[in-house]
Amino acid sequence: MATTFVVTMPHIDDLPDSDIDTLLDLHLFEHDAWCCNDCLITRDGAIAACTICGYFEELRMAGPHFNPSTPHPRRVPRYTEKDKVWKVVEKIKTCDVQTKIRFELALQRLYHCNVLSLTPRMIGVAALQAVGVIDDSGFIIAKSSDEVQPE
Repeated sequence: MATTFVVTMPHIDDLPDSDIDTLLDLHLFEHDAWCCNDCLITRDGAIAACTICGYFEELRMAGPHFNPSTPHPRRVPRYTEKDKVWKVVEKIKTCDVQTKIRFELALQRLYHCNVLSLTPRMIGVAALQAVGVIDDSGFIIAKSSDEVQPE
């Protein structure tokens, strides 16, 4: 009899950098996934673009139902690039003491006493561990819909 394995939560090593960027944007920087600003349309009517989040859409691909005043997916910054990873570090500096300590401990576990081998992805993963999105073994922590959100 064949056994079937079911993966319940993804592991951080299986996710591309773009997914890590999205998790950082949603959970560390607390941005919404949708931008509610209006898009501007070029004079030739070929492209709609948001000057706030950087989203753009080729209107020929979007079809006739595109409405520039409706919410659109927010373009997520690439936090896992060398020049933008410092935004993550600066954001962690504004967090509470427990989050800062969890961040430092996660970094120590990731780079194993060789700070020169630290990558922007490792910093992003450590930040996600510090804010409680990823557990210590690298799996994404499931949030139950029954959990009460603090107000």
